Amino acid sequence: MRNNIAVIPIASGSTSYQLPFKGKPVLAWSIAAAVQCDSVNAVFALSDDNAALELAERLGTIPIALDTAIQMDNAAAIKRAVGTDFDTALVLNPEFPLRSPKDIQQALAIMEEGGFASLTSAYRPSGNIWSADGQPSAEPALADGTALVETGSIKGIKNGDATSRQPGFLLMPQWKAAQCDTPDGFSLCEHYANSNGLRSILFPLRQNDLGMIAYDFDGVLTDNRAMVSQDGAESVTVNRSDGLVILRMAAMGIKQVIISKERNPVVLKRAEKLNLEVTHACDDKVTAFEEYRESHGVPLEKTFFFGNDLNDIEVMKIAGTAVAPSDATPAAKALADIITSAKGGYGVVREFFDMVDWD
Repeated sequence: MRNNIAVIPIASGSTSYQLPFKGKPVLAWSIAAAVQCDSVNAVFALSDDNAALELAERLGTIPIALDTAIQMDNAAAIKRAVGTDFDTALVLNPEFPLRSPKDIQQALAIMEEGGFASLTSAYRPSGNIWSADGQPSAEPALADGTALVETGSIKGIKNGDATSRQPGFLLMPQWKAAQCDTPDGFSLCEHYANSNGLRSILFPLRQNDLGMIAYDFDGVLTDNRAMVSQDGAESVTVNRSDGLVILRMAAMGIKQVIISKERNPVVLKRAEKLNLEVTHACDDKVTAFEEYRESHGVPLEKTFFFGNDLNDIEVMKIAGTAVAPSDATPAAKALADIITSAKGGYGVVREFFDMVDWD
């Protein structure tokens, strides 16, 4: 049996790896593609950033503290870095989130069947490729002269003798070459992930997975602000799209409840309008969460909790799936399985609804 590994270097000083991308950190997409590939025996994350290594370990990799300025371009360097022998290593750039387990499998198969010492991902351009001096470029190219554009998504390195000194090429669709290293690139990646259904491949979330959803109120269903009138009355802003999908999920039989520390009766009014059960002025959210779950006979693995602040953390630890808005506190986001791109009060529940594959 061959020992194939995936190596994910997280560049020093990089912050893009932790940005929420379709509900998951950008880094999670590369890790999921590698972990879900049956031909990969181990996945390593390399970084000199402790926060990055902690996240990578939580997502299922073997974290290794290492200066990522070291080039992972030969088998000896990779072997020294990961501290283990291997047959083939695939180096995955986490700034390219648009790949699937099949891409990883195909890359390994190409290297094995072709006897290549190395491999790079590439795509066939729709038009001519032009070099910096204005001349047509055809490098790299296939044997038939077809020009290719190399991407930084996947690099393959064989450890040991190879029958071919020529590099192999993993031909991918051009949309998979999108890189989330700029705001425009990030938006492009989101567009392609949506239009090609990639999230449901890597992180499937189905209707049957939703047994119960509990929501914090302030900072999740609201934008965490309160407007105070001159007579002391408080009001908040909610999102109508959230309300629409909450009602729709209730019609599907999904149990939902608001669990909030807030004592303002506005919580009760919003719950009444959405026909939701509510526990407000709650100082022990864990007990409230567990009592509601047990009363409805929902297994823990089918529970979801939406939280954004320090008083939500203990519930987020025990819920089957923890969800946080993009403007949640760092401590809450560190525990979240799903982080929406929406801020609290700006369609967090609606965005989550759109992630689910409904029957």
